[in-house]
Amino acid sequence: MSKLGLKKKSDHNTSTTKTEKQVKDYIITTTKRKSSYCNTFIFALLLLFSLAGQAVGQGYGTPFTLNFRKVDYRGGTQSWDVAQGPDGVMYFANNNGLLEFDGYEWQLTPVSNRTILRSVALGSKGRIYAGAQDELGYFAPDERGLLHYHSLKLAGGQEPLRFEDVWNIEQLGAAVYFQAADRIFCLEDDSLRLLRASAELVFMGQANGRLFVHALGQGIMELVGDELLQLAPVPADAGPISGILPLNRDTVLFTSIKGGIFALAGGRLSPWATPADVFLRRNRIYTAALLPQQRLALGTSQGGILLLDAQGQPLVHLHKGNGLQNNNILHLFADRQGNLWAATDNGIDCVLANSPFSFLIPDGELDGTAYAALVAGSEVYLGTANGLYMADMAQRSPLAEPLFRLVDNTQGQAWGLAELEGSLWLGHHEGPFQVNGTKAQPLAGYKGAWAFLPLEGHPGLVVGGSYDGLYLFQQEGSNWRLLRKVPGLHESCRFLASGGPGIIWVAHPYRGIYRVALNEDLSQAKLDFFAQADGLPSDNFNHVFKVNKEVVFGTAQGVYRFDEATRRFERHPAYEPYFDPSKRVQQLVEGPGGH
Repeated sequence: MSKLGLKKKSDHNTSTTKTEKQVKDYIITTTKRKSSYCNTFIFALLLLFSLAGQAVGQGYGTPFTLNFRKVDYRGGTQSWDVAQGPDGVMYFANNNGLLEFDGYEWQLTPVSNRTILRSVALGSKGRIYAGAQDELGYFAPDERGLLHYHSLKLAGGQEPLRFEDVWNIEQLGAAVYFQAADRIFCLEDDSLRLLRASAELVFMGQANGRLFVHALGQGIMELVGDELLQLAPVPADAGPISGILPLNRDTVLFTSIKGGIFALAGGRLSPWATPADVFLRRNRIYTAALLPQQRLALGTSQGGILLLDAQGQPLVHLHKGNGLQNNNILHLFADRQGNLWAATDNGIDCVLANSPFSFLIPDGELDGTAYAALVAGSEVYLGTANGLYMADMAQRSPLAEPLFRLVDNTQGQAWGLAELEGSLWLGHHEGPFQVNGTKAQPLAGYKGAWAFLPLEGHPGLVVGGSYDGLYLFQQEGSNWRLLRKVPGLHESCRFLASGGPGIIWVAHPYRGIYRVALNEDLSQAKLDFFAQADGLPSDNFNHVFKVNKEVVFGTAQGVYRFDEATRRFERHPAYEPYFDPSKRVQQLVEGPGGH
């Protein structure tokens, strides 16, 4: 029998398919190999939109995932176990042997009988213990740092034994335990002794310094010395135990193939109910790992990976549609950096589960470019090339997909979002819209709306930038109406900032900068135009922002300000330490606390 009493996976290699959605640009930095490694993953991310910090912090997005295909690591299709060395190097029990990954290079070393490697564990003296088909032993480096396999089948001088796969290896104190289907081997002082079992063993794992075993028909048992002591029965319909998670000092969680999650507390095994129980029973938990912040990572045979919090509430569902290479997860391992490694039925994935960055794809397979984002209470709005999408995060469930829905009447290019005067405004290729929940109503008949801002000094008035100038809107109760177009300016007005009562700065990326000053009754406007002759480094690539109540300008060469006395632009000294003056600044966003 194979692990968990399931039918063995095919030993034959199969071709891999390219992941549709893959993190394309990543940098892995490592120290040069001597006798140790340190692998750190550094991501250079081009963020097309930004959400408020609370959104990402609450886990609204999907973590980024690195995909390693068979062609990358040059081993077998499947890996069955994962471990990490004290130097940060990752080890994988692979169909073709031991895979070693230092963050830059992959190395493959087979076991002596060249069978499938099922389990791997780090031990002392630089050893990497390994369990295979009818084989167990360890890998150790030679004087050049190259790994070689050493069999333990003859340890202690006994005749070689025959046994099936060694599925689990655990080190407890000075002893190393190898679990096969009908026996446990204990290695101490390089001497191997045999502990026979009276029933089929389908799982072994440790938690809180205790070694637990699941024997079919006998339930959860604890290995004390050389004795297996029965602790608690496992419900017959739960199937084999598949994972162990030390939730705290008093409670150990066990995952099962068919019955979900159970908690062992006070010598009693009882169901640990979660809102995801139906999903977990249907898709079968095959492996589990504990992440930082007491998050539970559950790998299933059909549904990918589900992350839960310590109370069992679903956080994130990872699957082939949002980053994984395969939905059949054979093993999960949390490394010391909080990354989650997934050995799948076709390839190896590394989920950046502890990164502050995550991603959202609101329009699903349309995968349109994102242009705008806004968090309004529990509602998150994302504007894309395919329309405006909304999700109520208070009602969200990672298992109820899709998370986002298209806001009515917003199909097509969405440009900008603003929450002004108690209303949500949408700039769209079809014009300006007022948004309420999942519905949007047009505010005017003109085409092409970019952005909006309140007209300073004039309560109840909003100015909107369009493809052909500026428009004024007036509030009437809870609704808005178009008042008039601002006379005199017919350029595209995408980037706006308020410069004082009745004054609007407009940046045109390929013309220059305009200052629009409206008269008292808003019927006329005085226009001033500024370009390279007025101190800007170029007529092109100019943008305008308001940060900390000050109007500043992103240019082709850093951040500038306008000197009213000289009527010229100059470098802004406050930004000089932070921005390379030779680099273009296209976007500045004021964050919490004025940062």
